[in-house]
Amino acid sequence: MSPSSINDSLGKNRIVINVLVAFLYSAYYNYIYSDYIVSLYGSSFIKMSTSIFIEYLIICTFPIVFFKGIYNLASLFSIFNYVFVYIPFMETLYTGGYGPEYNAYKIVFLIFTILFFATDNLKLLRGPFKKKGIISFRVFEIGSLVLLSALLLLNIRNLHFTNFVESKSDLYDLRSNLSIVGGSIAVYFLYWLKCAFLPCLLVYYLRKNNLVKAAIAFVSFILLFMLDQQKITFFIPFLIILLFALTKWKKKLLTNHFFALIVFALVAVSFVLNQNKDSSPILYELAAIFIMRIQCIEGMELNTYLRFFGSDGSYHPYTHYSHIGIVNSITGSYPYDMSLGHAVTYGGANANGCFWLMDGIAADGIVGCIIISVVFLFIKALFNSIGEKYDSRYCYIIFIFAVSMMMNVSIFTALLTCGLIALYLILALVDLKPLELGN
Repeated sequence: MSPSSINDSLGKNRIVINVLVAFLYSAYYNYIYSDYIVSLYGSSFIKMSTSIFIEYLIICTFPIVFFKGIYNLASLFSIFNYVFVYIPFMETLYTGGYGPEYNAYKIVFLIFTILFFATDNLKLLRGPFKKKGIISFRVFEIGSLVLLSALLLLNIRNLHFTNFVESKSDLYDLRSNLSIVGGSIAVYFLYWLKCAFLPCLLVYYLRKNNLVKAAIAFVSFILLFMLDQQKITFFIPFLIILLFALTKWKKKLLTNHFFALIVFALVAVSFVLNQNKDSSPILYELAAIFIMRIQCIEGMELNTYLRFFGSDGSYHPYTHYSHIGIVNSITGSYPYDMSLGHAVTYGGANANGCFWLMDGIAADGIVGCIIISVVFLFIKALFNSIGEKYDSRYCYIIFIFAVSMMMNVSIFTALLTCGLIALYLILALVDLKPLELGN
């Protein structure tokens, strides 16, 4: 059998496996949402009939046919959106009691999820990644240390290590009362450090097998957690090290089986936590963190946004993108007296959501979802050009924090605040030779 025939056979087998995994996960997601979210948080839920359930499974599963595997950076964006946004959205649209006037959302989400996967090989503006970095790694390393030290010294009184499992109320009190010394610039530096600078440094040190400096980068994440009290800041260095170890153990493990691995982790962890949540306060809190805050949050937020705006914006006015600061500074047309995340909950909570929520439904309904999906396609293609220079395996690991945060904020917040632009510039300008292709 020729190599091309072997590759074709492997590709077909991978599609079959992905379809099976997606089909089973779609069914499981419906189970965990109803058994955990609905029973504990009282979210609206209408059980699907057998025929509707089969339709739901087909609609959820079909886009994965176009997924080719994690072979470039764009596919990381696409698969995260599929697992953490698309499947939860579809489950909510089928079980939330929404009438036929909401079917347009199903169609738009289905079409663009397919397009996201189908365009994962598209690259735009490759030029910056065909040149050697003009900033030495040493300068980048020292600059990162200076920024980190300045931020921590300015906020040394705000550093608190909180056991977020046993002291949940203390964590939320500290977070709600936190005032970063240094103003908005310091807040940007905080996010850029944890989403861009430190992931690059940690992966670089691991690649160079410099365990002392890797340990320093790891501790730096913990120090930033002590400042921002965000649980994801605490967990991300563990995840980076785990993914790097898996990549070192099996070079193509993430490339070939990332989707199956992430689904296995979601199913195994959420099932165990759900079954044992009442056995101890620690497991109860971990279940809330993992199932509600990570696995099911976007489905819950879709309910929040649709019930606030309705199918056509007749309940409350769309923002027409004035929720973006620079747009509102020009138009002055933002219709609410509080941030969008607070407005959709009538001030009860901060319900930030993914780009389909904040930059889609809230901005202009169906039209907004189409517009921001096209923007997302462009952004994926732009970042995909990083693979012209760098080994995609390391890019996945470096970007996993920023991309995961992108699933729960406006796309414009993800670009600026959550460090996507910072990552782009670092990889374009800094000499990170050990992470480049062929090294």
